Order: sequence, then C-alpha cells, then structure tokens
Amino acid sequence: MQLRNVLRAAELAPGLCGFRSSACRLRWLARSSASLVQGVQEAQKQAAQRAPRFYVDPAVLRSAAAGAVFQLDALETHHALRVLRLREGDRLEVCDGRGSLVAVELRGVTHKKRAYAEAVEGMRQVAWQGPRWEVVAACGAIKGGRADWLVEKCTELGAWSLCPLLTVRSPGIGRRSVRVRLGEPGDASEEDIDEPERPAAGREARWERIAQSAVKQSLRAHALRISAPMPVAGLAQRVAAAPLALVAAAGAPPVRGVLAGLEASGVLAAAGAPGADPALLLVGPEGDFTPEELAALVDAGGTLVGLGERRLRVETAALALLAAATLFSET
Repeated sequence: MQLRNVLRAAELAPGLCGFRSSACRLRWLARSSASLVQGVQEAQKQAAQRAPRFYVDPAVLRSAAAGAVFQLDALETHHALRVLRLREGDRLEVCDGRGSLVAVELRGVTHKKRAYAEAVEGMRQVAWQGPRWEVVAACGAIKGGRADWLVEKCTELGAWSLCPLLTVRSPGIGRRSVRVRLGEPGDASEEDIDEPERPAAGREARWERIAQSAVKQSLRAHALRISAPMPVAGLAQRVAAAPLALVAAAGAPPVRGVLAGLEASGVLAAAGAPGADPALLLVGPEGDFTPEELAALVDAGGTLVGLGERRLRVETAALALLAAATLFSET
C-alpha cells in the first residue's frame, strides 16, 4: 500500500514543480525510494527476529496466562527440535489457528519425547483484518499436486477460506463425480443436484496439513478454512448474499480497473468491515464457466473481471485474482 501511494503521488509531482518538473520529479522519487528502502530494511530486520510459530490445541490456549506450560505434539516437536534445532531457552510462539497467540520459551522434553514450553506473557487475540476473501475454484479435478500448491499459496496470500467448486465442466473431486445441473437461486433440490461427497479423507487431511504448515510459515494467526465442495447452482445463492463477488471470466474488464472502482466507491471497505460476510473470488474450470453458469452468477450479483489475454490454469487464475484483491484491500 505504501508503494502504491508513492507511485500515485509521483504522478502529481510534475504539476508541483513548474518548468523544472522532470528534474524535480527525479529528486523526489530518489528521496522517496531511499525512504522505502530504509523501511524495507527495517521490516526485514524485524522479520528475522520473529520467533517461529507452532500449533497447539485451541482448548489449551483458551485460558492461557503467563507461566502456563504447553506441550507440543509429535510433529511439532520434530519440527522444533530436528528441523529448526531449537534449544532450551529459545523463544517461540504457539497459536491455535483462531487468532490466539502466546509467546513462550522452550523448557525441555518430556519422558514421552514431547517438547514443552512455558508462557512468558498472557494470550493475545489477533483480529482478522480486511475482507475475508473466500476462493471458490473448480480445483477438485486438477492433478499433479497443483491442488496442494493452490492450498498452500491461498494460505500464504491471506485467503480466509477455500471452497472446491463443482461445475458442468468440472463435476468431480478427485475420482469422484457428481451430477451438476444449473438452476436458479432457490430452486435446487435433491432431484436436480446430487449432494456432493466431501473429498476423500486422505486428500482432505493432506490439505489441512499443507494449510497448517503454510499458516506457520507465513506467520498468520488464522487457519485457512477448507469448505465442502459446492455445486454451481448453490453458489448463486452465496453470491446474492455476499458483500462482494468477483467472477473471473475471459474478455471481462481488467481486474485492476474493477478493483480501483470498487475501492473508490467504498465497496471494498464495506466488504472488510467487522462482521461482514466473506467476499467471494470465483474461478471456473479449464474451459471456463458455461454461458448459462456465467449468466446465473451475474444475475445473482457477481462482478465479472478479466485476468489478461493469456490462458491461465485454474490455480494460476485463482491466485492472480486473490493477489490483486489482497493488494487493493490492504490497510
């Protein structure tokens, strides 16, 4: 956001400098760049000093206070002692994926070879900032580990949740498929749409592990929520209720211009207000949404956005849209 403001202000610099506008603008940009570099270096220094983060059960942090002792599970113990090679007295953080954080110090290893740590301060609660972006993408059938990569990067980029989407051109999750028929909001029934099965236990558990690891790596306080697959007919109802829904579609107006307009009109700020429902980022399957699906989503209140002239894979389009939305909604 700071860099965007500097570049935006630079466009006004010539008008403030009279006939020496070019030279003045260059000097102004040089001073601004030096200030930015200094800020970046300070941020890097602070990041290097941040303590590593580990998961504990939410029930453990519910009433945490200074002096409380926390025991890490086997996987977290392995990561702390074998991967990061932490030692007694090292500082770390524990979190529950629900916004609760506690600063602790490593104290030792139990007889069951579980690391334990002692809280050095009370629990603090970190509130979610900005819109809660929910990525709704037809990712269930993509192969080669690309769905796992999408889960990881959605977590790192700050998505609130990820929901696999079932469409006419992508009706399955893994090897499972369901019958999908397009309907108007409110008229979907068991006769029209088969209830989709949740992903196989192994795949769902793997996604949760990947998301949990990305939460710790990116130092976010809230876990990525992975929702049950949703048929496109039911999605129209979600779009109608959402504060904002962006639908990626080939040939639509560029996403930058659309987001700039939403920012100027206050729609983005309203979507990020405390208590607002999640805002939706919708990405169809390879081959895009069908014309009928697009019409239903637009009729429900969706806003079409374009991601350029290149043909993108599902996971690439989802992350491009998420990155653009995150940039414009940063505070």
